Amino acid sequence: MYLGFLKLRLQDILRGKLPDFHPLPDDNPIAEFDKAQDSLTLTDTTGPLRIIETIERDFSYALFEELQGTDFDQVPGREKQDYASANEKALSSIDKIVGVTIKKAGHWKGSGDDNDEDGGRLTSYTSGGAAAESFNVKVVFDGSYWTSALQQDFIAAAETVSQLILGDVPDVRSRSQEIDDILIYAAIVEIDGPGGVLGRAGPTGHRDTSKLPTKATMRFDLSDAEALDVRGQFGSVVLHEMLHSLGFGSAWNQMGLTSDLNGDLRFTGAFATEMYMDEYAEIALNDPLSAFGVPIEMDGGSGTAGSHWDDLVFNSELMSGYLDGDNANDLSKMTVAALEDMGYDTYLDNPFNPLDLFSDYVMA
Repeated sequence: MYLGFLKLRLQDILRGKLPDFHPLPDDNPIAEFDKAQDSLTLTDTTGPLRIIETIERDFSYALFEELQGTDFDQVPGREKQDYASANEKALSSIDKIVGVTIKKAGHWKGSGDDNDEDGGRLTSYTSGGAAAESFNVKVVFDGSYWTSALQQDFIAAAETVSQLILGDVPDVRSRSQEIDDILIYAAIVEIDGPGGVLGRAGPTGHRDTSKLPTKATMRFDLSDAEALDVRGQFGSVVLHEMLHSLGFGSAWNQMGLTSDLNGDLRFTGAFATEMYMDEYAEIALNDPLSAFGVPIEMDGGSGTAGSHWDDLVFNSELMSGYLDGDNANDLSKMTVAALEDMGYDTYLDNPFNPLDLFSDYVMA
């Protein structure tokens, strides 16, 4: 159950003007923000709560670590830090706008099915908003090796996809099952221990006309998943593989979006090509074939070659073929533009698609 949203502005805090906690309509409020005490008071403690998401600017955020004796789990993807009790004004590192989302344990903006006999872990989760209006990723958690932390990385990735892709795609029926918009079967399995094969992911079904995937599988090695999670990198790996499940790299050939220019493989989508020349202008300026498309990885063998951005050119980009050590792998607008070229309606204004439904949307 999604409880509500609290936004804090630095200038308001300095002036002593703190906002109220606003529960969503049709929800019983279980928490109230006390402007005088800078604290949240729980009125219903039937189940654990956790802060699971922050909306931030300039990498600054504030957390309530403790509410009336209830400890919150660490925010996924954030380094563990020490925060004061909420009753002792737990507002720290605030810069510009900071948002804190408070929900029942195990839930984000979408909806999930709890397995009460398995420590609160989920059996499935669907990201996004209303099915008819937004892009929804349904993740089914198969197997018994799941931890809440690993599931949260999948949930975060699914919600990121629903923020990148705004437009709904046509529902399909598969074996008496209605799919909106993609169904992913995810599993943590024993493959080969630490190192070696991290995992496998990709579509298992496509729409007939658009070739956009309908179903996919994502399987990760237990040892590697846990090790990456400790290092704070598993979330990036999951998002990387989830984009492959959406067809990034894995469906380009079927969509006619690649070209071999005398041994130089390129992604030929018009929007991604334009973003390549704009976002990576210095690189593109020294690339005589930049107008013909984005360089695609040609090394690494099956599973890497032909389905990623060229790592020698874009080595820290999320969709290059190799994890960039301990450094962040950033998601570029070029990658989002490639999703547009593939047929998804993203937050970007696509000048090559006059029917773009979200041309006036600006992503926060």
